[in-house]
Order: sequence, then C-alpha cells, then structure tokens
Amino acid sequence: MTSERFEGLSFTPDHDAGRAALEAALEGASPAVAGLARAAYEAGAAAAEAPARPARMLALDMEAEITPRGGRIGGPAWRQEGAGWPELDGAPMLMIAQLDLAGLALEGLPQAGLLQVFINRDICILDTRCVVEWHPDPQGARILPQPPGAQGPFPEEEECARGFAIVPGPSGAMRPTVDDAAVQDALRGATAAADPVAGGQARDLALDALAGALNPAWAHHAGGHMVSTQGEVTLFGGGRDAPGIPLDRCILRLGWDEETIMWGDAGEAALVIPAADLAARDFSRAEFTWDGC
Repeated sequence: MTSERFEGLSFTPDHDAGRAALEAALEGASPAVAGLARAAYEAGAAAAEAPARPARMLALDMEAEITPRGGRIGGPAWRQEGAGWPELDGAPMLMIAQLDLAGLALEGLPQAGLLQVFINRDICILDTRCVVEWHPDPQGARILPQPPGAQGPFPEEEECARGFAIVPGPSGAMRPTVDDAAVQDALRGATAAADPVAGGQARDLALDALAGALNPAWAHHAGGHMVSTQGEVTLFGGGRDAPGIPLDRCILRLGWDEETIMWGDAGEAALVIPAADLAARDFSRAEFTWDGC
C-alpha cells in the first residue's frame, strides 16, 4: 500500500517531457521568441543541476492510527512530563507537524527523536514565527490535544484535532525547483540582451516548461528544496537575533491537498532554517512560511 502511494514518482527531472512541452507551446511563436525560449530552458535546466539535496517524499494517511511519538500533521502533541503547550503572544499555538526523525532517516536532519513545529494558530501569511522543538530521546506516552477551536489549514476542526499520520516514501537527491534564485537568474541571463517583450515571452514559456520538469509531482517532502507559488524564493530571517541570515535549508515542505491540508488557494508551506543552524541542531531561528495563488 505504501509503495502504491508513490508509484511513478521520481526525483529525476523529466527534461524530455519539459522540452516536448516547450516545443508544443512554441507553435506559432516567432523564430526570435522560440530561440530565446529554448536557450532559456537549457540555461535554467543547467542551473538546476548544481545543489541537489537529500529529500524524502511524504504522504498523509487519514486512516492510520495516531500514536504518541508517531509522525503526523496536526493532531495531539507528545509532551514530556511537566511540559505545557507553547504559546505565542499569550495564545496557544497550533502544532502543524510532529516528525519521527528515526522513521525519516534523512541525511542532514537529526537521526533520532521528535521534531515538533508549532505555528500561529491564526495562520497569518505575514507571521513566520514558530516554535521548533527537538526532543532527542522522547520517553513516555503523554500527549496533549490541540487547543479548542483550532483549525488552521485543515478542512475542519475535527481533522486538526485528530491529525494525519505521516507515511515516509522514497528518498533521493532533489534538484531545485523553478523558484530557486539560481534558476531564475539563469532564465533572466539567457534573455537579458533581447527585446524586452520577446525576452519576457520567452522567459514565461521556458518557465512553464521547466516547472513541469523540475517541480515535484508529490505534495509533501522532508529536506530537499522548498516550493513556492509566488515565484523566486529568497528568504532571510528577520527581527530576531541576527536579521538577514539566509533561510537556505528546507526541513519540511507541505503542499496543498483539499482532503488534508490547504494553504489559501493552492498554496505551499515550508519550515526553513539557516544551514549553519541546522548543522548545529539549533532550531531557534527556524521560520515557517507559506504563500498562495
């Protein structure tokens, strides 16, 4: 059953399909635009070859049992004895994720324990503050429920309260998406000397084709690269100990799925952190971000 969830999915970009989609879209385009679009596609594809990062596909199971120390989205939180529920500005937060790190077994992340992510229960798109707790050796089965009335990005309060179990899938090296700054720079560079109108048309055509080849066909993953619906992704921490530090590592990406979790209108969410902080297992500057169409 688990393997069927991920059947046909691959971490390898499908540039054959991407180039075919581009040629179909170029029907009727001027020779100048067609040439620019092909050049832009190849430049973007080359830029996406460099920083592959370990990732693991994830699925959400609406039927699986929710266990105290199991991985899940939403639902009750394992809490050590004496620990309460995190608050933000005096209000209880929403636990958006509890990751079973041993079950993920993903290079770059801790290999044991639980990683819990609490966010603003009002799901404010401008508020990236979160509380991320790593429990290296959780003991016991004490759990606390989500705060009364919490719904967050879930279809109903009942789904938020119960949660959805995380099903780990295949792991592999994930290439950047079309939202990566290097890919965007390559597209701009390939069309920079062209007429602005023709260059803009070529970039758009190449971008759409590249999205089909590079962007993941699965909704959720741990590690890898984040995905955005708002174009180029360049995130920097702000308003804390050291504003301006790049949030250049993705711990968790949660996409849009009308049956389980929805970020606005077909949006994307991600837990991101500075690379040095992740290596040091310091999650105090991690931020949770989401966007929508």
